[in-house]
Amino acid sequence: MGNEISVGEADLILEKLYSEAVPVVAYYVRDGVKVMRHGVVTGVSPEVGLTVADEESVPLYDYLAVSLGAPLGAGCTFWYGDKRELSDENRAEMAEKLGDAALLIQCPDGGHLRLYFSL
Repeated sequence: MGNEISVGEADLILEKLYSEAVPVVAYYVRDGVKVMRHGVVTGVSPEVGLTVADEESVPLYDYLAVSLGAPLGAGCTFWYGDKRELSDENRAEMAEKLGDAALLIQCPDGGHLRLYFSL
């Protein structure tokens, strides 16, 4: 799903998600381990990576952090897609459960992060 986008375009999307505290569903898969976390993007940095947690969770106790390389985005591949790319039969259900759009990130550690959201 989606079209490949540049690191700069991905950064603009992540900045919008972060600055506007857009609710996301984060789904991370690596080596058979799967983690799903509802929340907001609470930070993006080379040291910690991308973090998703509850907006009110300070300090962070319950969060998902995924490394995006250093410098940020190095070794990652990014895709962006929206609900128009889904089949008609799945579109309404997926958009309602997860959101109208998705940012997919293939991470340098071999993991895959999907951020689902609605703007």
